[in-house]
Amino acid sequence: MSKDVNTLDKNTQILINYQILDEVLFPQKFLKSALPFFNLEKLSNGHIRNVPTIIGAHPLAVLRGAEIKGESSRSIIDSKLPLIGVEQLQVKPQAITLGVHETKQYEVNENYLDMLENTPIDERVFPQELLDNLRSVYEQRIANDNKLFIQAHSIIKSTGTHISIWTASFESTRLLKKVIESLVIEFYRKIQEFGIKPEEYTLQPALYNFDIGEILFGAEFSLPFMIRNMNYLIDLSLEEVAEFEIGFILSPLGKPDEKIDIDTLSD
Repeated sequence: MSKDVNTLDKNTQILINYQILDEVLFPQKFLKSALPFFNLEKLSNGHIRNVPTIIGAHPLAVLRGAEIKGESSRSIIDSKLPLIGVEQLQVKPQAITLGVHETKQYEVNENYLDMLENTPIDERVFPQELLDNLRSVYEQRIANDNKLFIQAHSIIKSTGTHISIWTASFESTRLLKKVIESLVIEFYRKIQEFGIKPEEYTLQPALYNFDIGEILFGAEFSLPFMIRNMNYLIDLSLEEVAEFEIGFILSPLGKPDEKIDIDTLSD
């Protein structure tokens, strides 16, 4: 896919997947940047760091793993808690039914290339070499007074983020739960700036666990939303944009060619 630009011929196709944010990495970064504003260390009388440890897994799995490796319960509690886990929310069974597909063709421009290059490296599913090659091809086309075209194939999927809080005390969990509840408001406001549609979140506020021989206190949030996932196919053989009506089409479980309004999908 990412050949050297000098070896790219007119029949080369380049596939790039792009989703405007990652369900795990984006919320992790959001929490790490927002939590310091609450001064948790002062609010908790020193029991919670201003930015607790945030991981991309379920905290109970990490704690159980530490126990299996031979750490004592007290050592685990003292060294690892509190823990905040961020995971991708389990996709709903009806997500395929909810998904809508869109296909369109358009001309590649600087804005498109900038969008790809501004994608955080840890959220990319394409190498930097591919972007370098693509920009080189684009600049060659422009220099020769030609254009570069792209096909965009997209699906709107129902996904989301799961946030788990686990601590060694009821008071710490209660405080972190209230803080995360506040941040959910800002998180939902933020993702709407990217064209993502939030759905109603759920909270399990009073959870308990005894797996490591000590009582642990937890609370867990499920934050569902609908997001567009894109495949961009850069076809070097395209010399013009095909004209056709662009519409949303239901997945194979729905009626073909039926036009859909995304705002009605979760009703």
